[in-house]
Amino acid sequence: CSSDLACMAQMVNVIAPLLTNKDQMLKQSIYYPFAMMASRAKGASLDAWVDSPVYSSKKEADVPMLDVSASWDAESDTGAVFIVNRNLKKTITVTVTINDGLKPVMATGGETVWGTDPKAHNTFEQPNHVVSQPLTTIKSQKGKFTVTVPPLSTSAIDLRLA
Repeated sequence: CSSDLACMAQMVNVIAPLLTNKDQMLKQSIYYPFAMMASRAKGASLDAWVDSPVYSSKKEADVPMLDVSASWDAESDTGAVFIVNRNLKKTITVTVTINDGLKPVMATGGETVWGTDPKAHNTFEQPNHVVSQPLTTIKSQKGKFTVTVPPLSTSAIDLRLA
Protein backbone atom coordinates (compact mmCIF):
# COMPACT_ATOMS: atom_id res chain seq x y z
CA CYS A 1 0.00 0.00 0.00
CA SER A 2 1.48 3.36 -0.92
CA SER A 3 -1.14 5.63 0.58
CA ASP A 4 -0.42 7.90 3.55
CA LEU A 5 -2.70 6.69 6.30
CA ALA A 6 -2.71 6.60 10.08
CA CYS A 7 -5.93 5.52 11.74
CA MET A 8 -7.12 5.53 15.31
CA ALA A 9 -10.70 4.97 16.38
CA GLN A 10 -10.66 6.99 19.60
CA MET A 11 -8.58 10.17 19.38
CA VAL A 12 -9.74 12.00 22.51
CA ASN A 13 -10.59 10.92 26.08
CA VAL A 14 -11.59 7.24 25.75
CA ILE A 15 -8.55 4.92 25.47
CA ALA A 16 -7.00 7.72 23.46
CA PRO A 17 -3.67 9.52 22.98
CA LEU A 18 -5.25 12.84 23.96
CA LEU A 19 -7.12 13.55 27.17
CA THR A 20 -8.99 16.71 28.02
CA ASN A 21 -10.65 18.24 31.00
CA LYS A 22 -12.43 21.55 31.35
CA ASP A 23 -9.22 23.60 31.02
CA GLN A 24 -6.44 21.39 29.67
CA MET A 25 -5.35 18.93 27.02
CA LEU A 26 -2.90 16.13 27.85
CA LYS A 27 -0.75 14.12 25.44
CA GLN A 28 -0.55 10.59 26.80
CA SER A 29 2.61 8.53 26.25
CA ILE A 30 1.03 6.67 23.29
CA TYR A 31 0.59 10.00 21.48
CA TYR A 32 4.32 10.28 20.71
CA PRO A 33 4.91 6.97 18.84
CA PHE A 34 1.67 7.52 16.91
CA ALA A 35 2.76 11.04 15.90
CA MET A 36 6.27 9.84 14.96
CA MET A 37 4.89 7.22 12.61
CA ALA A 38 1.96 9.23 11.24
CA SER A 39 4.28 12.07 10.19
CA ARG A 40 7.01 9.86 8.68
CA ALA A 41 5.54 6.64 7.26
CA LYS A 42 4.87 7.73 3.71
CA GLY A 43 5.18 6.05 0.36
CA ALA A 44 6.02 2.36 0.15
CA SER A 45 6.84 -0.10 2.89
CA LEU A 46 10.35 -1.47 2.73
CA ASP A 47 11.32 -5.03 3.60
CA ALA A 48 12.97 -4.51 6.99
CA TRP A 49 14.99 -7.32 8.49
CA VAL A 50 17.15 -7.17 11.61
CA ASP A 51 19.30 -9.62 13.51
CA SER A 52 17.92 -9.20 17.02
CA PRO A 53 18.40 -10.76 20.43
CA VAL A 54 15.35 -12.81 21.43
CA TYR A 55 13.37 -13.65 24.55
CA SER A 56 10.70 -16.18 25.44
CA SER A 57 7.22 -15.23 26.58
CA LYS A 58 4.51 -17.38 28.15
CA LYS A 59 3.01 -17.96 24.69
CA GLU A 60 5.95 -17.74 22.28
CA ALA A 61 9.60 -18.75 22.11
CA ASP A 62 12.26 -16.66 20.39
CA VAL A 63 10.42 -13.34 20.26
CA PRO A 64 12.73 -10.66 18.80
CA MET A 65 13.65 -7.86 21.21
CA LEU A 66 13.53 -5.46 18.27
CA ASP A 67 10.58 -4.79 15.99
CA VAL A 68 11.65 -2.87 12.89
CA SER A 69 9.71 -1.36 10.01
CA ALA A 70 10.66 1.11 7.29
CA SER A 71 9.15 3.20 4.53
CA TRP A 72 10.38 5.21 1.54
CA ASP A 73 8.60 8.05 -0.24
CA ALA A 74 9.92 8.22 -3.81
CA GLU A 75 8.18 11.54 -4.42
CA SER A 76 10.22 13.36 -1.75
CA ASP A 77 13.24 10.99 -1.73
CA THR A 78 12.89 10.59 2.04
CA GLY A 79 12.19 7.66 4.29
CA ALA A 80 12.11 6.45 7.84
CA VAL A 81 13.08 3.45 9.94
CA PHE A 82 11.06 2.66 13.05
CA ILE A 83 12.55 0.55 15.84
CA VAL A 84 10.79 -0.73 18.95
CA ASN A 85 13.12 -2.04 21.67
CA ARG A 86 11.09 -4.42 23.86
CA ASN A 87 13.95 -5.00 26.29
CA LEU A 88 12.97 -3.57 29.68
CA LYS A 89 16.52 -2.84 30.84
CA LYS A 90 19.11 -2.84 28.03
CA THR A 91 20.01 -0.54 25.20
CA ILE A 92 20.56 -2.31 21.90
CA THR A 93 22.85 -1.13 19.11
CA VAL A 94 21.58 -1.80 15.60
CA THR A 95 23.31 -1.48 12.25
CA VAL A 96 20.86 -0.75 9.45
CA THR A 97 21.90 -1.23 5.84
CA ILE A 98 19.71 0.22 3.13
CA ASN A 99 19.94 -1.94 0.01
CA ASP A 100 16.54 -1.82 -1.62
CA GLY A 101 17.88 -0.75 -5.01
CA LEU A 102 17.79 2.90 -3.93
CA LYS A 103 20.54 5.43 -4.42
CA PRO A 104 22.86 5.77 -1.38
CA VAL A 105 20.82 6.76 1.65
CA MET A 106 21.87 8.24 4.98
CA ALA A 107 20.22 8.83 8.35
CA THR A 108 19.75 12.52 9.12
CA GLY A 109 18.24 12.48 12.61
CA GLY A 110 15.43 11.05 14.62
CA GLU A 111 13.53 10.92 17.86
CA THR A 112 12.67 8.42 20.54
CA VAL A 113 10.23 7.98 23.38
CA TRP A 114 11.31 5.70 26.19
CA GLY A 115 11.27 5.12 29.91
CA THR A 116 12.43 2.84 32.66
CA ASP A 117 8.94 1.89 33.84
CA PRO A 118 6.49 0.21 31.45
CA LYS A 119 3.64 1.73 33.45
CA ALA A 120 4.98 5.30 33.29
CA HIS A 121 2.43 7.78 32.03
CA ASN A 122 1.64 11.47 31.78
CA THR A 123 -0.87 13.15 34.06
CA PHE A 124 -2.36 16.63 34.16
CA GLU A 125 -0.04 17.29 37.12
CA GLN A 126 3.03 15.86 35.26
CA PRO A 127 2.24 16.31 31.56
CA ASN A 128 5.85 15.82 30.38
CA HIS A 129 6.78 12.68 32.29
CA VAL A 130 6.95 10.61 29.06
CA VAL A 131 7.72 12.67 25.95
CA SER A 132 9.57 12.34 22.67
CA GLN A 133 13.24 13.31 22.70
CA PRO A 134 15.89 13.75 20.00
CA LEU A 135 17.68 10.48 19.15
CA THR A 136 21.34 11.42 19.44
CA THR A 137 22.97 8.00 19.03
CA ILE A 138 22.82 7.78 15.23
CA LYS A 139 26.11 7.36 13.36
CA SER A 140 25.48 7.57 9.63
CA GLN A 141 27.51 6.53 6.59
CA LYS A 142 26.35 6.28 2.99
CA GLY A 143 24.06 3.30 2.67
CA LYS A 144 24.03 2.34 6.34
CA PHE A 145 23.86 3.67 9.88
CA THR A 146 24.29 2.50 13.44
CA VAL A 147 21.90 3.55 16.18
CA THR A 148 21.68 2.68 19.86
CA VAL A 149 18.08 2.52 21.02
CA PRO A 150 17.18 2.85 24.70
CA PRO A 151 15.32 0.14 26.60
CA LEU A 152 11.53 0.14 26.43
CA SER A 153 11.52 2.54 23.49
CA THR A 154 10.01 3.46 20.17
CA SER A 155 12.37 5.32 17.85
CA ALA A 156 12.06 6.91 14.42
CA ILE A 157 15.08 7.60 12.20
CA ASP A 158 14.81 10.00 9.26
CA LEU A 159 16.40 9.00 5.94
CA ARG A 160 17.31 10.95 2.82
CA LEU A 161 19.43 10.46 -0.27
CA ALA A 162 23.12 10.88 0.48
